[in-house]
Amino acid sequence: MTLAELVRATEWVEVQAALTGLFPEERSRVSDYQGVFRTLRAMEPEANLMRISIEVRPVQGCQDDPVPEVFGRNGTLNRELADCPVSELEAEYGLTETAYSLSLQPWRNWLGTMIEPGTLGAYSHGQIIAYVIVDMTFHGFSEAENQAVLEELQRRMAEIDIKTDGGESET
Repeated sequence: MTLAELVRATEWVEVQAALTGLFPEERSRVSDYQGVFRTLRAMEPEANLMRISIEVRPVQGCQDDPVPEVFGRNGTLNRELADCPVSELEAEYGLTETAYSLSLQPWRNWLGTMIEPGTLGAYSHGQIIAYVIVDMTFHGFSEAENQAVLEELQRRMAEIDIKTDGGESET
């Protein structure tokens, strides 16, 4: 099942109940989330190779109880990434499927993403949509706001690359 199929098969009241139950601090923004939900219902999905997974993973060094987080997975193992430490290539970390943040992805891509069967089995439809909508609006309640954040991050990364490349070529 894709996110688009899930959104179209779920009523807002179920999402709102899950949203206010899971994220009570977001109660004042329920109408903003409802606007996003309506926008998603009206959009056409774009096929995507990622799969949406909601997982509870402990954070090393953090004493707080782990909370469910939204990740994207596409079959890539950590050891296949260019920046995977050589010592980790065959270790458990290297053999684990890479988890990606989807928060700055275009919403059409989100909609075309399949939802992991384990996620569908562990959470209600309203809960899945609530987790996803909170994640996809982390940087703003519109794609324009998300795009502005993405462009700023890309600008900063390019600036760092220029400084790094420039520093190496001067030596």
